Order: sequence, then C-alpha cells, then structure tokens
Amino acid sequence: MKFRSFLIKNFKGIKEAKLDLGTGSASIHTLVGLNESGKTTILEAINMFQPDEEGIHAIAQQSTIDISKDQLIPKAMKGDFTATITIQALVMISENDKDAIADLCINKFDLEIDRSRIPKEIVVAKTFDYDNSTFIKQSNLWSFWPYLKTKRQNKYKRYSFPSDEWHSIIALLRSRLPRIIYFPNFLFEFPDKILISGELTEAPEKSGKINEYFVGIIKDAMASLNPPMDLGRHVVDRIKETKADTPFSQFMQIWFGSPESESVDDVLERLASKLTDEVFGRWQQILGKEIHSAEIEIIPSIESGLSNNDRDIYLTFRVKQGRPRYKISERSLGFRWFFCFLLFTRFSRGAFDDQSVVFLFDEPASNLHSKAQAKLLDSFEVITGRKNSIIFSTHSHHLVNPLWLESAHVVSSGFDPESELDGNFVDAPDEISISVTPYR
Repeated sequence: MKFRSFLIKNFKGIKEAKLDLGTGSASIHTLVGLNESGKTTILEAINMFQPDEEGIHAIAQQSTIDISKDQLIPKAMKGDFTATITIQALVMISENDKDAIADLCINKFDLEIDRSRIPKEIVVAKTFDYDNSTFIKQSNLWSFWPYLKTKRQNKYKRYSFPSDEWHSIIALLRSRLPRIIYFPNFLFEFPDKILISGELTEAPEKSGKINEYFVGIIKDAMASLNPPMDLGRHVVDRIKETKADTPFSQFMQIWFGSPESESVDDVLERLASKLTDEVFGRWQQILGKEIHSAEIEIIPSIESGLSNNDRDIYLTFRVKQGRPRYKISERSLGFRWFFCFLLFTRFSRGAFDDQSVVFLFDEPASNLHSKAQAKLLDSFEVITGRKNSIIFSTHSHHLVNPLWLESAHVVSSGFDPESELDGNFVDAPDEISISVTPYR
C-alpha cells in the first residue's frame, strides 16, 4: 500500500489543503516555505493520521504526539468551534494487497472475494468532532466494501460495517498501511549506558522512554543479522541463566572467561560489525570520503540488581578510531546528529518487514552548516530505497534539489511574520489559511 495524497481540513491553521504525492514514481517530496509558513503544521497533520506512538516521539526533545485535542482547533475559532477536523488519505491498493485480502477471506472465513471489485484506491480518514470547542469523539473511516461468496454461491454479497468479515479485512489493511515516522529534529540524548534487562531506578519517565527506544533499535539491528538473532535469547538469557542461583559477587568471578561470556561477546561483536557497516558505510557513501579505521564497539556491563541474585545488564556504545575510544555523547553535535540520523532511519522498528515507511523530516540539519545540509540530500535516496518515501520541510536553498522539483510543494500562510518586526501589525490577518501549491 502507498499513500497517493493527503487532504487536511480545519487542522490548526489549515482550512483545507491537499498534498498530492503522485502515483509512486517520486519518493522524495519537498515542502518549501518561509519560516512560520505552515510547513510544520502540514507534517503534524500527516503524523496525526497514524502516529507512531511508541517510536521517535519517545525521545525527541520536542513533543510531537502528546498534542491535546483542543490544540488542533484553528486559533481564530477557539471561542466556538463546532465542526470536524479531517485528515484524509487516498491509499493505493497493490496486487500484493489484493492477494493478502483474498488469502485472509478464504483461510479465515472460507469465502471467495470478487477481485474485480477491489478498488485500486481507497479513502481512509481520521476525524475529530467538536461542539462549542469541546472535543466530542474521534472516528476512523474506511471507504472499502468487499464482495464475498461461498464456493457454492453464484453471486457475491456486499459485506460492510459492522460484520466480522469487514472488520478483519480492515484490520489487515490497517496493518499494511505505510508506517509514518515523524522526526521533528535529531537533537536526541544518546544514553551512555542502555539497560537491556532490569529496572531503571529513580529515573524520570523520559529517561525510561529513551532507554526503551534504543532497546528497540538494538532488537531491530539484531533481527537484521544473518542469521537473525534475538536480544533476549542470545544475550540476556545467557547472562541471567548462567549459575542463576549464585550470589552476584560470586557470579562475576565465574562469568568472565566462561563459554557463555564468550558467546555473548561474539553476538555483540557481530552486532557492532553490522552497525559499523550500515552506519559508517552509508556515511562514507554519502560524504564520499573514506572513514579510516572507524568502528562501533558495544561493551556489556553487569551490575547487581535489587536482590542479591538479580543482574542488571547494560550495553555501552563507543566509537573506536585507532586507539582512542569515545562514547557517542562525547562526540561533536554534528557527529551525533548524523550518527543518529543514519542509525534511526536504518533501524526503526519493522525496517526489515514488507511494510513501507513514510519519513517526515521537519527542517532536517537546520543546525548544521551548509555543506552538511547539501550532503544530507545525498542520503535521502539511500534511505528511501525501493519502498520508502520522505516528506521534508525546508526554507534553506541548500536542501532544495533541482531534480526533485516535480515533487516539490510551496507552503504559504499568506502572511510574513517578519513584517511585525517593522511594527506592521495592521496587515496581520485575523485568520491564517495555510495553502500547499505544487511547484510546477
């Protein structure tokens, strides 16, 4: 499945705007506009269509998902908003999607589906209803009605809400929708130690979410190994089950040099080698410069847990270049930004299944110098590959690739906020209306 377009109504400063993504030939879409033109609002609306609630939002320094419903109301209508906010997607159905639907119907319900009536495109909408500026309800709408029959029947019958058949097919389609991952920035905290087993004690909620996200990255990277490996089975269980009844102080004497310890070291070396190839390999491909002797190290550490026999297990990521070794947090802002960018876009949960991903980048690399911004563009085609796509916003000419102008859109609010610096408050409109216009 692929997104064909997004139609947004009554969302913040958007009365009605449509973002046409085309039929799939273009995988990189640029939103160009001045500061405060509404580019971020467009990305936020798309993100709200299918928020990746357990993904990058957990560690971003800027809130991207915990937006209260009253914040979605257009500012000019805060006093009395009785209407519906709509984020609607036109979704293309592939032949593989049709095969999956047909298999589901025959295997679960012993019913045949009329493939000729499966549309090439369907409308999926998320709506938020309000009465007098009070949020009433949220709905998800699907314009899909399958026609099914038993093997003995001659005619197909239309199945719709609320039948079990309809619910099962919609659940399948929902699982095949492209994942939307919104990166408001890349100013993330890279923990010096990542807890993979045990409990974070006296840690704020945000630290727990950051740790959880990085554990997900590690699991995804381990699943990509050949053969695939599991963090729990191949690392955690080996450490916790070795002499499980032995007090911690005695266990540490037994652990080092044991066969289990050597097995864990081998797994982590494989993982480190994979991350080195993927991150620094792409880094070299993008920047066009060889990175001499740079590699990632993953160092395990075991600490005593709450009870005498508990074992809290941590992993520390370091960059080794020759003899010196540095934690990720000890490197420059530019290094951390680019490292996280390559790591997160390669190993976001589910990156190795058949589900495509739509990456939303808001002003990427805005805190980097112009050369780094230009180099960033080279990475986009690597990230999209054959199945993914990118929608990114920018007001920097360094991030506008002339080859992508056919899929570029100009975003405007009809108001220049810098005019207020000259004392011009008269021309400020009472109501902002964000528009999206194809560049061509």
